[in-house]
Amino acid sequence: MIITHSSLECFKQCRQKYKHRYMAGIYPVQKSSALEFGSQMHLILQHLFECIESQQTQNVTEYEPKQSVIDRLCQMIDIAEMSATDRAMLKGLIIGYVNKYYDSDCQEYEIVDVEHEFRFSLPNYNKPYEAIFVGKVDGIVKCKENGKYYILEHKTAATVDENYLTQKQIDSQTMTYALFIEKTMNITVSGAIHDIITKQKIRLKKGESEEQFCQRLID
Repeated sequence: MIITHSSLECFKQCRQKYKHRYMAGIYPVQKSSALEFGSQMHLILQHLFECIESQQTQNVTEYEPKQSVIDRLCQMIDIAEMSATDRAMLKGLIIGYVNKYYDSDCQEYEIVDVEHEFRFSLPNYNKPYEAIFVGKVDGIVKCKENGKYYILEHKTAATVDENYLTQKQIDSQTMTYALFIEKTMNITVSGAIHDIITKQKIRLKKGESEEQFCQRLID
């Protein structure tokens, strides 16, 4: 029996929904635009951190220039199936992210793994089947200054307020994942880095090109 954090939350929310999704395998045919945007953002950030991890593994003396990284990520966005507004929004956010955080991500952290999946066998007394908890974290990083390990989680949000940040401090998924990563990797997880990217509220103007809208986002 495979157990995930999502399946547990679904079971607590509605057992009928759990039955349809995790036992019958019934899923929505299409994602909402918000979920699709978040998925595309996650994919781009995954590629970015895999790029950094690859360079660190090769012990490069100089990291790939930011503009080269931005150009490659924007090429990925250009072929994504999404609206012109969302495509320009994604480009603007990614360009801003790389310009602000790329140097510190390269210099301050060692990328231990990207899209790290773990499996942990759970005690399942008096049952005829094995229960396995399965999960995946966006990344595991090690601070070069103090040698401490952290979980990296990418999040896309419409708004970020005090309540949202408070919830992240007691997020059950992050705490559960930290526990199982400690057990499966034999390391101590000192905390989590929540990489929260806010989707801006401005919209594409009439007659405005994607490039103009993207630049307005960056500005």
